[in-house]
Amino acid sequence: PWFVTGKIDAADRAKVEAAVAKVTHSLFYFLTLAVPLAGWGLHSAALGKAVSLFGLIDIPALPVPQDKPTTGMFHELHEVFATAMLALLILHIAAALKHQFLDRDETLRRIVPWMR
Repeated sequence: PWFVTGKIDAADRAKVEAAVAKVTHSLFYFLTLAVPLAGWGLHSAALGKAVSLFGLIDIPALPVPQDKPTTGMFHELHEVFATAMLALLILHIAAALKHQFLDRDETLRRIVPWMR
């Protein structure tokens, strides 16, 4: 197998890239929800007040304890999730550049409207 020998053929590479892309996109969707939810929990635990959404509407505070351990937990979750999202963004950009400059395929052209 390729993961033992370190040599990978084109068919296996395509399968691995498709699997990594699927996992990456799934994590993006998860983190798109998890980062703001953890921030909402952090705000609720730290202040116990509603969160103002761009000054348009107020979202009520979550019913969580207002104490240091809860605040610390939500802070840690928010930080870890945001850092993971940043790492995924960097991976995503690197993959797009790989497709454009190493593989020279049409992936980026399909995504970016002004390249059509």
